Amino acid sequence: KRWLLYVDTGDVRANIQLEMTMPPTSSTPALVLGPLAGLVIATACASPWIVNPAEVAAATVAAASGFLHRILGLGWYMAPVVTSLLILLGAVIPNIVAKEDHILRFPNKSGPWPTRAFCALRMLDPVLVAWLLQPATLMTDGKKVLMVGMVAVGALRQAFWITYLNRNEWNWDLAISVALANNWFDWTHAKCLMKRLAESEVSSSSNIGRDHLTVLVAVSFFVLGGFLETYSEWQRRKFKDDPRNKGKLYTGGLFAYARHINYLGYILWRTGLGLVSGPPFTLSYSLYHAFDFYARAIPLLQNYMQSKYGDQWTEYTKQTDCVLIPFVL
Repeated sequence: KRWLLYVDTGDVRANIQLEMTMPPTSSTPALVLGPLAGLVIATACASPWIVNPAEVAAATVAAASGFLHRILGLGWYMAPVVTSLLILLGAVIPNIVAKEDHILRFPNKSGPWPTRAFCALRMLDPVLVAWLLQPATLMTDGKKVLMVGMVAVGALRQAFWITYLNRNEWNWDLAISVALANNWFDWTHAKCLMKRLAESEVSSSSNIGRDHLTVLVAVSFFVLGGFLETYSEWQRRKFKDDPRNKGKLYTGGLFAYARHINYLGYILWRTGLGLVSGPPFTLSYSLYHAFDFYARAIPLLQNYMQSKYGDQWTEYTKQTDCVLIPFVL
């Protein structure tokens, strides 16, 4: 750019032309941000004359009240959502930050009574679910029967796991907290199912075909998930029980397809329960468990396995690169 510099020395006025090199700049931000800032300032200054503050406050209160009314209208549908959020904020995320694992990875020293207490609490689960689903009408609704059956199978599988497959410490804290957490999940499923059935009775629309498809998918997920979780753990237990395999890492069976395929099984059968009871709200449990496993449990377990098995674990991670979902993740 060329600039003219005028120098006044009294008697002599000289025009000096200077050649200045300016770096190329873009005026686009100034052209956009300048008018935008002016518009914001003008609107803020003129708002008392354009908008009545009382009307704005009333509209805000009405919108908040309407939102709260809709939330309260969801009733038991909010229980799985709120429960999942509370566990995430109160336990999962703090454990991720602190890198703490609630699983005690050493031989059981607490004796059989915590295990027995866990089994007893889990066996109460299907009984209480049946009671929540109103026993007088239980056998007249296929979804209620299916829900009780799925809950009973889930409780029996967990009792089998803790009694015959688990090799780690299982103290009173774990026994009570894990049993009550699983029971609470199932009880909220039952209440959500009751609400969904009540809504279907007053609804004039018919979604029988879609409902049947949802149930079919739910049962498929539940059966597949239970198989993956329990059978993979059973295969590993058989391997560990062989004295010839002492100190060896188990990499066969279903664990050849994903390093933590048992976690996938748990997510799937929990998803099946959620699809039967009150989707999409009840699917929050599956989302919570998926996040918990992938962001907390799996990284902690992999660090533990690396420190315990060393080169065996390194080689296993090269052979089986999928962490949770075979051929995908």
